[in-house]
Amino acid sequence: VHISSNCTDLYGKLGESVMTTHNVTPFESKITLSQFLQQTAHRLWHGNQRIRNLKKLSQFCQFGNNKDRNLADFNALHIYDFVGYLEHDRYNRKTGEHGLGNNSINRYISAISSVFRYAQELGYIPQAPRIRYKRVESGRARYFTQNEIDQLKQFFRTSGYPAMVHFTTLALNTGMRKSEILGLNQTPQSLPDDVSTWGEIQVKEGSVYARLRETKTGVPRSVPLNKEARRALGALDGLPLKHYDHHKFYCFWNRARELIAPGDKEFVFYVCRHTFATSLVHDHKVHDLQLQTLMGHKSLMTTKRYCHPKDEANAQTLDALSF
Repeated sequence: VHISSNCTDLYGKLGESVMTTHNVTPFESKITLSQFLQQTAHRLWHGNQRIRNLKKLSQFCQFGNNKDRNLADFNALHIYDFVGYLEHDRYNRKTGEHGLGNNSINRYISAISSVFRYAQELGYIPQAPRIRYKRVESGRARYFTQNEIDQLKQFFRTSGYPAMVHFTTLALNTGMRKSEILGLNQTPQSLPDDVSTWGEIQVKEGSVYARLRETKTGVPRSVPLNKEARRALGALDGLPLKHYDHHKFYCFWNRARELIAPGDKEFVFYVCRHTFATSLVHDHKVHDLQLQTLMGHKSLMTTKRYCHPKDEANAQTLDALSF
């Protein structure tokens, strides 16, 4: 989707003063969605959450005739049409295919719904459109086996983009999201638009940590860097973003997937985070609360969705059972 300057203004003026809404005109008010967002986005969201959601709203603005449509003229069908576009036609940079997954679509629905609910609360519209969320599975039931990890690293070492070895090693040994890895040793001013988290390396009592700021949950956290993680970060000159190429990253990941797990759509880079959690629970007996802290989750229920049963662990447990 091409986002015009009209809609990029929605998140391009975040540092400027915003208009107030104390003179609210009732339902017949002639105000567009983009105008309403310029007035109210600072109240709905803060920091990088605001930037991410305004990007989603910018795409919604540019879909069809939404840019010039009055806020009060929107109904559920306008949103469902956009959801259909996301589901079937929106280009997915991670997979190289068209169509977003249900989790991603639900994030768009959440952002859009928040705006219309707030518009109703302020008296701009009589009723916010009601939209059903897409059904999603309870969690990605996938982790990488040691054999798959070995194959991944071997493939990347001989590929045209060896930095992938170090990105993968960092993710597997820290559980950090890709955006968190790319933000290491960056500042808010040096981050590109598609990276929301930045972090600094700290040494405390002989241990090395990545202190992450502006995380997905909005809560900073410290991630210990073990020997493998430190070696990988050093191989990237301490600046993962410097070595990151979006096209190459997904191009070589997709090639690795077709070689190691052909047709497996769950074989994605984010599974490194699931592998980190699953290994800590089953192989290193890390308790739930410690894992929740390492993963940076607000809810323990979220953490548990990252821990998957390992067949070999179940087999070893029953091997020790005797009646």
